[in-house]
Amino acid sequence: QQIFDPLKYSISTSNEFLSFADSLHYNIDVIQDEHPSISIEEVFDSINSTKKLIKGIVRDDYGFSNLILSMKIKNLETDTTITEKIQINYKNNNEVFFKAIDTEILPIQAGGEMEYFFTIYDNDKINGYKQSRSDFIVFKKPTKKDIITKTEKTREEIEKEMEDQLNSLESLAKQIEEIEKSLIEE
Repeated sequence: QQIFDPLKYSISTSNEFLSFADSLHYNIDVIQDEHPSISIEEVFDSINSTKKLIKGIVRDDYGFSNLILSMKIKNLETDTTITEKIQINYKNNNEVFFKAIDTEILPIQAGGEMEYFFTIYDNDKINGYKQSRSDFIVFKKPTKKDIITKTEKTREEIEKEMEDQLNSLESLAKQIEEIEKSLIEE
């Protein structure tokens, strides 16, 4: 018998010498299967912003059946949806996974964006698979104008930093010169 709700039952025995003199009483508690949980974080690569590395943690009380990556790419003229099954140990209750996404090989045009998320499914065949979805992460592919603006801003910041360093060196040179003068006078 499959039991879906808590219940009580008793077992009584009898024979030709004794008729139902004693009974054993039992309680069955049913523990509901919880929804799986998922959390992700994007690890940034400061050198190559086109490659995304995602670290994720999935948890469930009895294990998993599927982990799916969904990517929705929105360009000016066309939209594309890509799904991919991520390999993990589905028998574990707690699993860490990593996924690398190379945006250069995806059909994202300059000015377009990609929204992606992960969906984890538990392994509850009896009551139906439950799922949980991660937060959405959005990647916007810069246009040539965006890249030029960012490069110019970075160049200006580097120039300012170099100017500050030169001013500090000049100040230090003056201090050294004053110390040398004071030592000569002494």
